[in-house]
Amino acid sequence: MSTTRRGPGRPKSESKRERIVAAARELFVREGITATSMTRIAERAGVARPTLYSHFADKEALFAEVIARVRRDRTAAMGEGSPPAGTVLANPDILVALAGLAAYLVELITDPELAALRRLLISEDLPVGWRTVWALEGPDVLRAALARDLAHRPELDVPDPDLAAEQFLALTTHRASLDALHGISHPPEHYRTVEACVVFLRAYGKLSAPGEAGAGTPR
Repeated sequence: MSTTRRGPGRPKSESKRERIVAAARELFVREGITATSMTRIAERAGVARPTLYSHFADKEALFAEVIARVRRDRTAAMGEGSPPAGTVLANPDILVALAGLAAYLVELITDPELAALRRLLISEDLPVGWRTVWALEGPDVLRAALARDLAHRPELDVPDPDLAAEQFLALTTHRASLDALHGISHPPEHYRTVEACVVFLRAYGKLSAPGEAGAGTPR
């Protein structure tokens, strides 16, 4: 009885896609976004230009995938306990929930590869659409998810959830973001994110004073 051997099909295509993304990640950081051509990426990935364009319509689309992939990889490296966007509802203790999210964000923002990509976006003369890609692949999604979660926490009084989310992110990540852009490295505890969360909760909820029984839990 004869058998028919099937070609590798989709797995092969996915393998090429992975090589393309890996090549783009390396070249964008090492040589710059503008200086890295799609031809150079195809050569580095070991694929033909038509193959590259069958996966990504242009360099901007490929950059969006690189940003999303770096964020996913960084989150995975932090472990299963890392709280992604939109998990403020998961822990009954609001301070623990917010502090966990803040610590996660500082780890993400200070990731060297992400920081390098952000510096390139700022330093290179790229169309506005590229910065929009950055926002849509991370900050905007995070802000919207956080606003939804804050609005559903009964311990909080947030008449404007979007503003509250914006203020939380500014309190907990602004310093880390500036340091990362300037190539300054500090351990996560340097940014005192728990204290920042306490300040946030004093503005939007009732919190026991430090040292009191039940401190850290809204009352």
